[in-house]
Amino acid sequence: MNWEPPDYKSGLNEDPYLCVSVSPANRYSRKILFLNSLRVSHRTPAGELTFREVVGEYLERGTRWSEATAKKNVGTVNLLTEEFGDTAVSKITRHQIEGYLARRKDEGLSKASRNRYLCFAKVVLGKAEEWGYVRQNVAAGIKQESEGRKLPRPYRPD
Repeated sequence: MNWEPPDYKSGLNEDPYLCVSVSPANRYSRKILFLNSLRVSHRTPAGELTFREVVGEYLERGTRWSEATAKKNVGTVNLLTEEFGDTAVSKITRHQIEGYLARRKDEGLSKASRNRYLCFAKVVLGKAEEWGYVRQNVAAGIKQESEGRKLPRPYRPD
């Protein structure tokens, strides 16, 4: 199941007495459904948590994303979870992450996008280190690519 950002505009109008604000209830229920989809039926030992489980835990308790950030990061979360999801977080290597980024480069992905993938991987693996699931963050030593300066867009073509 792919992660989707919460739908902040729609609400659950089945029982208006259960909550004061419908939008937060909807957001919370979507988050619970997503996090439950990431979990396995049993907890593995700390060193054997999968990347998917650590991402789920990060989204549950480690992130402070705003609505706009959550919507922007949907693709990043889904693609990295698809790539590394079933791999034990302790088994992910720097070589695997660099190989993934190189493959995305060969596919024509921009430097900025590759940097966003790397940043998310660093954050998730950093939390895994902080929570004691891994000894060290293997992505910490990988440097982002220089994106260069953007050229300003003129108001007129001349």
